[in-house]
Amino acid sequence: HTDPTAGGPTLENNLAAMCRNHHRFKTFHNWHYQLAPDGTLTITTDTGHTLTTHPDGPLARWRHHTTDTDTGAATDTRADPDADIPPPRRPWLDPRPQSTHWYRRALRLAAERKANTMAPPPETTPDHHHDPDPPPF
Repeated sequence: HTDPTAGGPTLENNLAAMCRNHHRFKTFHNWHYQLAPDGTLTITTDTGHTLTTHPDGPLARWRHHTTDTDTGAATDTRADPDADIPPPRRPWLDPRPQSTHWYRRALRLAAERKANTMAPPPETTPDHHHDPDPPPF
């Protein structure tokens, strides 16, 4: 979390991805992180220096078009909001299970096991035919 004392649910709008070193600076060296609604991250170090990062990528472009940075309220002034930037995919809201390689493999193996347990064993009869001749080798 950019501000762990603020509490609340863990959502993408209150998280900042950091490597181990930067997370330790935030935690142990009194760096302060300010995350704007558009995803801009402002870092103030313990010496007073300020660093600003601007997000990039599809989620950042979508957020930039749907959030007013002054109020944090959702706004969209485009004629066709879905024309150029689709909303981000949220698989946790999709009720359909996503078919992955491992999911399909598990289904296939379960079907094979079920077929193997349900099918009767093949009929085997002992071979009583005895050839009195020695082998050809």
